[in-house]
Amino acid sequence: MGLFVQRCTAPDCSKAALGRQDIQEFGLNSKLLRNFEVLNGGPMSGAQISLYNVIGKYMDLSVAGMKTDCTGTLTEKEIESARDQGLSRPKVLLLCPMKKDAFEIIENFRMLIFGDSDKPFVSNYRRFKTEFGDNGFRISDKRKVFDDYRQLMSGNVDDCFRIGVAIAKKSLKLYTPFDESDILVASPVGMRMIVGESTDSERETDFLASIEVLVIDKADLLLMQNWEHLLNVVDSLHILPKKQLTVDVSRVRQWSLEQLAKLYRFF
Repeated sequence: MGLFVQRCTAPDCSKAALGRQDIQEFGLNSKLLRNFEVLNGGPMSGAQISLYNVIGKYMDLSVAGMKTDCTGTLTEKEIESARDQGLSRPKVLLLCPMKKDAFEIIENFRMLIFGDSDKPFVSNYRRFKTEFGDNGFRISDKRKVFDDYRQLMSGNVDDCFRIGVAIAKKSLKLYTPFDESDILVASPVGMRMIVGESTDSERETDFLASIEVLVIDKADLLLMQNWEHLLNVVDSLHILPKKQLTVDVSRVRQWSLEQLAKLYRFF
C-alpha cells in the first residue's frame, strides 16, 4: 500500500499519469459503492483507487443482450469459454494472526454488504461475536511495555482459528462448511491443523484446490508466530482433490483440470 501512497502523493499524480480508472468505471454495484463509503468514512482516496485498479480487474467477460446463432456444432473454444468454475468452491483464503484481526475483516464484509442497514442478515452472528469479539483481555497497567505492544496484545489474541464464510444475495453466512464457503478466514496454525503435514497419508486439502486470491494479513506478526505454518498452508494449495468433486465437472476450467491453478492465483 505504501507504494501506491507514494505514487498518489507524487507531483505528477493525475489519472493519465497513473493510468487509472475511476471506481465508477468498473461496473460495481451502486449499493456496494455506497456501503464502502460508509465503511471508509468517505470517498475512496487516490491510493485506494490506484490499488483497486490492480486487484479489481477480471479476465472473464460476460456479454448480455446479444443474439447468438445457436445452430451448428459447438467448437472447443466455445465450450472452453463456458467453463466458469474451479475444482472447489472456496476462492479466497485470508490468513491473519489473531481472532481480533479476523473479527475486523468479517465486520468489514458485513459493512460492505449491508452498510448501515438496521436489519443485516448474518447467520450465526451471535456465536461469531462471542468467539471472535473482544474478550476484555488487557495487559496489566503495572507492566512496563511499549504502547504499541500493549495495543497489539489487547483483545482477543487467540491465534488458533478458522471460519468459513459464504456470501448469498441478501445474506452473509458464517461458520459454513469449508467446501460450501466462498471465503476462508484462518490463522496459519488453525488451517494447518486441518490440512495436516505433507507426509500424512490422509490430508484435508480438497477445499483449497481452487483458491484464486490469497491474502496474508500482517505478515510481520505471522513471522513472529511460526512462519513454517504459513509455508505449509501455501504448499497445500491447488492439490488435485482426492475425493469426489462437489462441483459440475463440465464447468471446471481446463487450466484447473491440468493443475495450473497456482499460476492464476493472485498473491
